[in-house]
Amino acid sequence: MSSTACTPGFLVTIDGPVGVGKTTVAALTVAGLTKRGLPAFLTGQPSDSPMGRLARASTFELQGLPLSFLMAADRYHHQEYVITPALEAGRVVICDRYVTTAMVLDQMDGAHPGFIWSIYRYLRWPDVAIMLTGDPALCRARAAARGAYSRYHEGGTEAGESEAALYERSADLLTGYGYPIATLAIGDRTAQQVAGAVLDLIHDHMTSRNYDEGEP
Repeated sequence: MSSTACTPGFLVTIDGPVGVGKTTVAALTVAGLTKRGLPAFLTGQPSDSPMGRLARASTFELQGLPLSFLMAADRYHHQEYVITPALEAGRVVICDRYVTTAMVLDQMDGAHPGFIWSIYRYLRWPDVAIMLTGDPALCRARAAARGAYSRYHEGGTEAGESEAALYERSADLLTGYGYPIATLAIGDRTAQQVAGAVLDLIHDHMTSRNYDEGEP
């Protein structure tokens, strides 16, 4: 059952493997929405709160359930104090990383996917959860070029292939729960072109929601 609350705003999450371009695409998407006259708001996880900064800085020191619960606490705190107020103000919220990422990273630390879902099933569901996919070798090469700031970013093509497989399985699992996953393969498109495709997905889902709610 969806836990999406009835608010005037619209929540879009962008997830995907390391180096696929989530952060760049999220920023370009917000710029595109703003250009179209929509009140857009960019945020990300881990959050900028003290809890989120601790989680981001602790990926080398913590692993397993301690890190999973710290990340989860930050996500729920972020929902209450950042995401929900922005949605209540009628904004289109673009969140760089959300539940799909949690499903993957926590499994990389040994947690069972059903257990992870039990933690996050009551976190607000997005209106659309976009999952970017790309060539694992290219994604890992990008990550290596910018420098790893998390142990999840370490490893070459083999690690990238394992991560990509986890994203695919997690997306299938979430889709089975009714979670609004939309997969977007980046292929050889530029970041601007990928952001354009994301904007099209947002438009389609916003139009569908307005239709379902009986708006003209």
